[in-house]
Amino acid sequence: MEYVVEEKPDFLVKTARSMELPVLWGRLKRTHGFKKKVVRKATIRRLQLIKNMSLPQSVVKEKLDENRISYVLEHIYPFRSSFRIVDFALPRWKIFVEVDGHDHNSSSTIERDNSKDRGAHERGWKTFRIKNSDCLEFSKLFTEFLTKNGYRY
Repeated sequence: MEYVVEEKPDFLVKTARSMELPVLWGRLKRTHGFKKKVVRKATIRRLQLIKNMSLPQSVVKEKLDENRISYVLEHIYPFRSSFRIVDFALPRWKIFVEVDGHDHNSSSTIERDNSKDRGAHERGWKTFRIKNSDCLEFSKLFTEFLTKNGYRY
């Protein structure tokens, strides 16, 4: 079965069976023992998230591009026996950037976010969370975050 994403942006891969899936599966199988079904599910979910990027995420993407900061959009990382997807991964600094919408105020979402942050921390990554309403101030807030955490920008 082939999963085609229609009306894709030019940076989006065509299908879940493209180059991305075999490479990702091979890496996750070697390092974490994931089954192909789990990786396929993660890849399809990632493609859906990229296709349906929110306006605040688009603003953050634009700000990262303006500042020439390399990133991975909708990055998949292993978490226990499953996976998590973060909005942006900045490999240079080992930072995940999460854009939190209005739905991030419920107790279940807060617990899921805390779990995601702990998983990132266990892997040596920090998480930078920004609310939708603060996305236009991303450059300033992110620079403050880098300075506060001892990163060089």
